[in-house]
Amino acid sequence: MVPRRGRSPQGWLIFLRNNFSQIAAIDMLTVRTNMFECLYVFVVLGPGRRLILHTEVTGSPTARWLANQITEAFPWNTAPTFLMRDNDCA
Repeated sequence: MVPRRGRSPQGWLIFLRNNFSQIAAIDMLTVRTNMFECLYVFVVLGPGRRLILHTEVTGSPTARWLANQITEAFPWNTAPTFLMRDNDCA
């Protein structure tokens, strides 16, 4: 397959290898308690050694709460260049 004109031939795997130390992955999942309450867990992973960088749990997530978790996960100037996330509605 020949790349189109003006596009970089760099693929996804090459991008990951080149920027591995500058990437963090974020995700949100649900957990049911023994009383059948739904809790939402926010997780930030560092791909270097698959480290858990930050976790937080809430019963009712809001957009403001999510934004606050990202700023708490990366204080001062430790924010990664790229954030990987899935395409859910959060």
